[in-house]
Amino acid sequence: RRLRAEALARSRGFSEDEVRAHRESFRGADPDDTGSVGPKKVARLLARLFPRSTSDIEEHRRAKALFDEAVSGSRGTMGFPEFLLLMRLVSDDHERDRLSEELFSVGSTDFSRPEVRDFRALFRGGLSAPEGDVMTLGDFVSMVARIMPVISIIMETELKQLLREQSEATSDEGAALGFGAFLRAMQKLQRENWHGINDAAADITSAQAGAELGKDETSTTASTAASGTWTSSKDEDHDTNLP
Repeated sequence: RRLRAEALARSRGFSEDEVRAHRESFRGADPDDTGSVGPKKVARLLARLFPRSTSDIEEHRRAKALFDEAVSGSRGTMGFPEFLLLMRLVSDDHERDRLSEELFSVGSTDFSRPEVRDFRALFRGGLSAPEGDVMTLGDFVSMVARIMPVISIIMETELKQLLREQSEATSDEGAALGFGAFLRAMQKLQRENWHGINDAAADITSAQAGAELGKDETSTTASTAASGTWTSSKDEDHDTNLP
């Protein structure tokens, strides 16, 4: 048990595969195999982990504080143990941000707890890379297409615009949704009854009512979320296009 605890401490709570992936990243930053990463490469690493740190002074201070904590026991040297600790600190920091943002989003929407659980299943089922817990533009369009056909350039452009708005991205390439932003996007589609999506969701629910449980996991997940979320506002009168 003591050995297991020591191994867990050395790995900073990462799995063996995650440690190997981080070691490869470290080697990429230390191509000469010196055993440490120089200041310039550390700066580039922090800019990649905290993109806004190059333009936002508070974000820069946040990134520097994590770095200083990681190297506090090595007199400022970034060896692999310090690098792994930094990755743990960054991962925990991002997780706190994600949870905070999700709690805010849940509180600012009208969805009940069961509806949020249904949307969580829909969100997770639509991720092309589940380990990242982030929905890309392609994931988002594909997920909506399971509920109703995205049959025009206008429809796809509107979804892209919505995703950029909710992710605060300046381009399609940088647009991605965490679960909190996904909830806000879905609420907007519902409230606007975007191109009749509420009716399409209700049709899915009706069509699946007599289907065997688990026959089609993807559509069942979609219909479950639809029945618990869209039908509640189906009778509301909204414009069908996003502003």
